[in-house]
Amino acid sequence: MSFFGKAYEPFVPFGGSDPDFAKLREVANGLAPHTEHNDIRIIDLDAERAVAQIPDVTHLHNHVGTVHAAALYLGAEFCAAAAFVGTAAAHLERVEWMVVRDCRAVYTRPATGTITATATVDLRAVRELAARGEPGRLDVDAKAVLRDPGGAVVGKVYFDYVCQIS
Repeated sequence: MSFFGKAYEPFVPFGGSDPDFAKLREVANGLAPHTEHNDIRIIDLDAERAVAQIPDVTHLHNHVGTVHAAALYLGAEFCAAAAFVGTAAAHLERVEWMVVRDCRAVYTRPATGTITATATVDLRAVRELAARGEPGRLDVDAKAVLRDPGGAVVGKVYFDYVCQIS
């Protein structure tokens, strides 16, 4: 067992060959205290992507009244991690933990209103997870696109995760 334990254990009963994506979404929404405290929620999760909402609330605004970059990052990262859960649902019993190694955020315009993050995971990592028989580390790349209520892109965040598999 690693330092982080089996952080993905709560997802395992709802993964497998016939995943319950609603339950996986429910578990994700209950696990992360920072997102729960800020009312950032996964609103859709399937085998291809996750969608999160970052609410338009004063405590997530910056000094000029737009959604703060830290709130945008928090929503994007939560969404990308949830996208991995959905994409790798058939193999969650092998996932011990996953953490951000590196990221790059590009904010393209002021973020106002309720922001929607849509995240996807590079499927090569999931294919490697499925094919690999031995434990070890796995690199996982993900991307989240942030949109305002009108659908305009306000940012993109790219993640480089490292995942421990058993």
